[in-house]
Amino acid sequence: MINFLPYSTEFRINLDREDYFLFFGRLSFEKGILTLIKAFSKMPGSAVLKIAGNGPQFGEIEDYLKQNNLENRIQLLGFKEREQMDHLIRKAKCVVVPSEWYENGPYTVMETLAKGVPVIASSNGGLPEMIIDGYNGYLFKAGNGEELLRKMKMVSQVDKKTYEKLCLNALNFAKEEFQGEKYIKDIIKVYVKLINGSNKELGM
Repeated sequence: MINFLPYSTEFRINLDREDYFLFFGRLSFEKGILTLIKAFSKMPGSAVLKIAGNGPQFGEIEDYLKQNNLENRIQLLGFKEREQMDHLIRKAKCVVVPSEWYENGPYTVMETLAKGVPVIASSNGGLPEMIIDGYNGYLFKAGNGEELLRKMKMVSQVDKKTYEKLCLNALNFAKEEFQGEKYIKDIIKVYVKLINGSNKELGM
């Protein structure tokens, strides 16, 4: 079951975007960040990858970017405060969630879709329940850099009308799936099923 966003969440789209892809979160092995970096290093065009966050892989990533002369195309931003992070997400062309472990319902995806920004995510865990390939973003097999690269190229090269449709779908999906009222109704249904099942087993 997907989580819900705070009641104060503003579901709002801003199509005034900049030409960058964004990763934000913990910089650690299971998040697939090096797979993303290696894939993005092969991206054609002028697009930039921005990485916001901190974690045990920060130093390793910093060294990798320097050794491979990627610092102009891939920006390691470090930790950002909430307001700065919101701005980065709203301005991004796309957010990438390349996790190589089994995510459940990450707020990274929920917050991004609520801003009408499409997401490219690995197909691990609960992510395919949140990202519908070609509708509000794209999916790729976890750890597959070539497939990830293809999906990033698709977002980068898509025509304006198709891109705006992706964004609107992202916003609408978030409105339908991540509101607190829906979560409460869904969880009540689960409890009712469990109670009814228990009653039958007990002969009540």
